[in-house]
Amino acid sequence: MNFQKPRRLESDLVLVLITVVWGVTFSVTKQALAVMPPLLFLAIRFLLAFALLMAVFYRRVLALGKDLLKKGVLVGVVLFAGFATQTMGIRYTTASKAAFITGLSVILVPFLSVAFLRKKPSGWTLAGSLLAFAGMAALSVDPAASYLPSFGDILVFLCAIAFALHIILTGRYAPSVDPVGFTTVQVGVAGLACGVLGLWSEPVPQSIPPPVWGGLAFLAVFATLGTTLAQTWAQRHTTPTHTAIIFTLEPVFAAIFAYFILGEVQNLRTLIGGALIILGILVAELLDRREETPQAAAAAHGARVGRELVHSTGCRGTAEPREGRE
Repeated sequence: MNFQKPRRLESDLVLVLITVVWGVTFSVTKQALAVMPPLLFLAIRFLLAFALLMAVFYRRVLALGKDLLKKGVLVGVVLFAGFATQTMGIRYTTASKAAFITGLSVILVPFLSVAFLRKKPSGWTLAGSLLAFAGMAALSVDPAASYLPSFGDILVFLCAIAFALHIILTGRYAPSVDPVGFTTVQVGVAGLACGVLGLWSEPVPQSIPPPVWGGLAFLAVFATLGTTLAQTWAQRHTTPTHTAIIFTLEPVFAAIFAYFILGEVQNLRTLIGGALIILGILVAELLDRREETPQAAAAAHGARVGRELVHSTGCRGTAEPREGRE
């Protein structure tokens, strides 16, 4: 596909703006969890997003058919597991750490693919993984706590595993599914699961402060519906390589907003760890891409789209899968 440079520049700028929105969401979530239990917070967040997506894209959901609806339910359960562990983890760690550790989902995909798809990771993927896991160790291992990671970091790492599994499942279904309709089903399933478990296991807040409602509205309107529409347009006019590079900015923006909104000060260990994770993701995403056949590249891009579809529901945007070359 040929990409016109002026339009591609506009698209890249839109994608950068989307990552800014995603970066804010970690701090918004951290603030809300101070007054709300995590599962009920997620339930409201997902169900608001589901209502908005259905209002705009209900025809695309109905067009999926029973088979894809069942697959959407399955993948929605994995989505729920990822966001539940991430949101609970954010209560016990910093927003910036949560953003960097969540990014490890990209690195974990090749290793889970060995078990699920019997596909061995490449040399570049292994190199990127070593860098990323060294970064996670720098972030999470605290010498003052007997070199043990915090409970929150462990929960967010479990989230990264769940998101990696979601990438694999979505990559498997992506070639034959409408991504927006498929994502909408997952959002509804995750919202229902969070609501049922939240009502069963968590105290129901007597009231929700207006700032929390504002945060929920931001997550539903801007971080879900807005990024859905914006990214669907943007990725039609830029390349997967540009998209992969731009998306690595998300934890950077998350750390910046965590500093200004939450007062989180990043020490040298956190900065080095975050830089190693981003470098590892870039090595695995970009250098490994050069070794792929066109067919493998298309499949891998479908999996990367799955990653963004996951996070559109609460932390990131969603997109139509598009192939392209530099």
